[in-house]
Amino acid sequence: MKRRGKFAIGVLVGLGALTVGALTTHPLKEVVDSSWANAYPTTKEMVANADAVVMGTVVGVDGVEVSPQADNLIYTNYSFRVDKWIVGSGSSTILLHQMGGAAGLREVSVPDDPPFVVGESNVLFLTEYAPGKYYVMGGPTGRLQVQNGTAKVMAGSSLQIKPGSLDNVIQGIASVKTAPAP
Repeated sequence: MKRRGKFAIGVLVGLGALTVGALTTHPLKEVVDSSWANAYPTTKEMVANADAVVMGTVVGVDGVEVSPQADNLIYTNYSFRVDKWIVGSGSSTILLHQMGGAAGLREVSVPDDPPFVVGESNVLFLTEYAPGKYYVMGGPTGRLQVQNGTAKVMAGSSLQIKPGSLDNVIQGIASVKTAPAP
């Protein structure tokens, strides 16, 4: 058999995400219907149960973890620059651990707790699960979005707090922290 010219067709079949140009597709998309174990509808309850309350900005993605202890759920870790410790104290950068992300063929999303976005600013009510490592209490309930000097609750939040100026929201949280016990 005689070959004329050079001709090649490549087909790649394997495990992992399918990449076309800059687009990556994860064929096994899972949606987790979340139910937060603890609900804290008031600022007083949030502060009383938080290890920390911080204001700052998401500055990077620090990788993805698959948790064998939690039915192989996927978690994404984010670097968060703390501009102000409202409750508690710690370093100027902490790690945030959030359910959802992509690993191998799987992508997990939590519709009422959208992934953090690098550059987004928040006030967060946090639980520390290891030194310097935190998760947000109650998913969207413990996450206030900060935009143009205002703080507001996220869709899906059960926190009963009025959106308002960032300074007023921070003062309200700080006043709960310093209020005398009944």
